[in-house]
Amino acid sequence: MKIQKFFKKNRKLFLFWFFIFFSSPVWGFVFAEVIVWYFFGSFFTILSPKRYRANIFFYSKRGLDIAVSGTILLIIAPFFLGMMLCNWIVLGSPIFFVQQRIGRYQKKFCIIKFRSMCQKNPSGVLMKPEEVEISCYGAFIRSYSLDEVPSLWNVIRGDLSLVGPRPLVPEFINERVPLQRHSVRPGLTGLAQIKGRNFLSWSQKFSYDLEYIQHQSYTLDVKILLYTLRILCSGENSQLACEENFFP
Repeated sequence: MKIQKFFKKNRKLFLFWFFIFFSSPVWGFVFAEVIVWYFFGSFFTILSPKRYRANIFFYSKRGLDIAVSGTILLIIAPFFLGMMLCNWIVLGSPIFFVQQRIGRYQKKFCIIKFRSMCQKNPSGVLMKPEEVEISCYGAFIRSYSLDEVPSLWNVIRGDLSLVGPRPLVPEFINERVPLQRHSVRPGLTGLAQIKGRNFLSWSQKFSYDLEYIQHQSYTLDVKILLYTLRILCSGENSQLACEENFFP
């Protein structure tokens, strides 16, 4: 009886989900999952073993990554083409900067960004100061993280997630990097980025990365994304430290 009352009370909500599901299967899945998590999350948390809860979170986060990244790329397609044209006019060819990074389980992948530097040595990963020149245009797109837009394709491919530890270049992988850091997909933004980014030492960044892995959840991901969006929209320097407590 309680279940029948629940469905009657939320009839419009489920009709909306039905429409969303058939218009876009991915968004329908995500929307349905959010409903289940919102109304029955505590129930499933009690009954389901920890490893199953981890698998549910992993696959649902992957679905959300695909849905959000795909939607953003479709919406900003004209802007994306405009950025490509600007890059070609200001910096010339190549338009994109492709670099090898370390992903989940230390698997290597190539991250894609808009090129923001006038580079005398295109093949170099770690370059000397005299080999790199950042133009005003490059500094502008970096300040608003616009150079990261092509990386949404890496999210769709499964190389990256929207939220997670930032991917490292292979040259930085050594015994000081905790192995647990590579147990999740790296992200476009993460806890270390909103806590201070380049103002932090490597040990502090790794500490925040491990803290995120231990506390990862839908709530934490949403908070990190919203704070990142707030920084980008307000024009604040993305390197500023955040003192907000993100854990209950």
